[in-house]
Amino acid sequence: MTIRAILLDFDGTLTEGDHSWTIAHKVFGSLATSSRAAGLYREGKISYKEFMEIDISLWPRPLHISLLDEILWDGIKLRPEAEDVVDALEGCGITPIILSSALDIVACKAARILGVELCVANGLGFDERGFYDGHVHPFVEPLRKEKATKRILGELGMDMKESAAVADSECDSSLLRAVGKGIIIGDRRLAERIGVIYAKSLSQVPEIVCSSASKEKG
Repeated sequence: MTIRAILLDFDGTLTEGDHSWTIAHKVFGSLATSSRAAGLYREGKISYKEFMEIDISLWPRPLHISLLDEILWDGIKLRPEAEDVVDALEGCGITPIILSSALDIVACKAARILGVELCVANGLGFDERGFYDGHVHPFVEPLRKEKATKRILGELGMDMKESAAVADSECDSSLLRAVGKGIIIGDRRLAERIGVIYAKSLSQVPEIVCSSASKEKG
């Protein structure tokens, strides 16, 4: 089946260094407490919505969107090859989609910079003055990204097997196995363990996906 779309993870895949949630927690001094909550989520003892609520409760109040935006963008570093990779994918007829459990104020801002039109990430509620209003909007659950993917692709009239996905961690395993081509970058052993394609770097992704798409079309 021809690959028509590709889901791009954000933290660790399109970026280098610390993940965006980690950046915020380090600045606010809440990393240790957040790690304990993350463990409860992974064990199934709390929902992802509850995990997000705990995470945000650790941050100072009042919390303005401009401060959060500044903190995240001061810490985030996009991979230098990311824009070229997006251009190459679009050039061979594949629709790139950023799918991330990061906050949309950082993941979707990166999408605009990279020229990616479709971005789905998690949100926070802000009032008319830009202050956090106490609400979280968990659109992408990190351990169950295939649910959000199925919804997105359904709206585009595509099947899961017509998509590829690129990520860098084991938490994306269920998504990578659910799509037509799952790709792990930078960790050969992990790719072998979960039974997906290994790419040494993000730069190799267009070659892997576009060449197979061309063969299928031919």
